[in-house]
Amino acid sequence: MLTVVDPSESKALTTLEAVKRELGAPDQDALLMEMILRASATVETLCGRSFARERVRETSSGVVRLGGSVTLSRWPIVEIHSVTANGAEMEDDRYDLDHGVLTGAFGRVVVEYTAGYVLPGQDGRDLPHDIERVVIELAKNDWHSRSRDMSIRSEDVDGVSNLSFFGSGSTINAITAPLAAYRVPVAL
Repeated sequence: MLTVVDPSESKALTTLEAVKRELGAPDQDALLMEMILRASATVETLCGRSFARERVRETSSGVVRLGGSVTLSRWPIVEIHSVTANGAEMEDDRYDLDHGVLTGAFGRVVVEYTAGYVLPGQDGRDLPHDIERVVIELAKNDWHSRSRDMSIRSEDVDGVSNLSFFGSGSTINAITAPLAAYRVPVAL
């Protein structure tokens, strides 16, 4: 179970200025911000994770056996604030944290930690640029599809109409392909 202790002020994975620059600065800030938030939520859904830096408390779903491990839900991990096992605080030297996997703890484990990225527009921004690029492209796609069907590849009106369509989701799949490296693996 994951509880957000200190939520991020924003979940927008790009800035309004970046999208406006890409689109030629349309004067529709509220609509563009809605599109940015929608695109950011889509990226989080596709990846199965949150990217914004937040302080969270995570409790193991079951009892961790001696020698077992706990894989934390959020990464990159910035700081571990506390680790308890069976209600007792563990000392720093009693556990090893590598790549979001906590080893050396057993029993019911509770970890409070800060993880995630500093988002664009914030000091110290460290969100990978390819994630931001996907959000910008999704927002642009949303902007351009306001007045037309984005699944239409071409339209020929010569004889009375001839429509050609893109394959299902091909545009979105091409845009979101870079997210593969950031997806949470699915447990089998």
